[in-house]
Amino acid sequence: MAPLLLTGHRGYLGACVAALLTRAGVPHRMLATRLHEIAPASLDVSGVIHCAGSLRHRGDAVQMDNHCHGTRVLLNGLVRPVPVVYVSSRSVYGRANAERLDEAVTVAPVEAYGAAKRAAEIVIRESGVPFVILRSGTLIGMGVDNDGLSFMRQAVHRLLSGECVTRYTPDRSHDALDVWAAAQACVEVSQGARWNETFNLAGPIRSLHATLNTLALACDAINLLRESPDDSASWGVLDSQRFADRYPTWRPRSDATLFDAWVGSLRRSAGA
Repeated sequence: MAPLLLTGHRGYLGACVAALLTRAGVPHRMLATRLHEIAPASLDVSGVIHCAGSLRHRGDAVQMDNHCHGTRVLLNGLVRPVPVVYVSSRSVYGRANAERLDEAVTVAPVEAYGAAKRAAEIVIRESGVPFVILRSGTLIGMGVDNDGLSFMRQAVHRLLSGECVTRYTPDRSHDALDVWAAAQACVEVSQGARWNETFNLAGPIRSLHATLNTLALACDAINLLRESPDDSASWGVLDSQRFADRYPTWRPRSDATLFDAWVGSLRRSAGA
């Protein structure tokens, strides 16, 4: 049987997916080229987990080319139509006027990254291949060899360096998801038989203030939190209930051990 193809295996999420595929004994291969270098009808695989793409810090100019056009080249590279699990983003919803974002909320991206992710979703939907689209929220935690690029990652690094972190008021909810839980979702979906669906993928709803307090305590730096007012509009949190109902063995970590383990890993990697 042909192996599964994983794109983006060097990335934060992709490296975790690769590790879980190996652990589960799932035959798979990594994409050996950039998406744009894939030759037509050159990929003899049983399915695809598509994690590759450009992060926001790469700038707006490359987003549509890397996400949308790159996905089109990937699909053209398949020898035959096979199931595709695509990791999209909450950013496709833009600043939707809802406290909780379920899959029925109208997509309306307001930035280049979100627009490119949405365009890639459309390319996959219109291609005729079986698909599952996972709209992921912010990923956190220690991956295979890095800890991502989230706001909370920056906060932890600042706290461990003895720098102050601002805790804005009023408090807000957040839904950051352990990167390993996101990887587990990708693997579980790829091994299933339910296709042509779109799901939100996020962690439990938490207080941002409580999370920052937990991280500061784990860093022995609770005194480095500073208060500042901020009345700007907040983004809604993702509702992942449909995914949890459809895949009942999947459960993101919801307790403080996630944050303790993350900070502990960072301390060890820094030699602290």
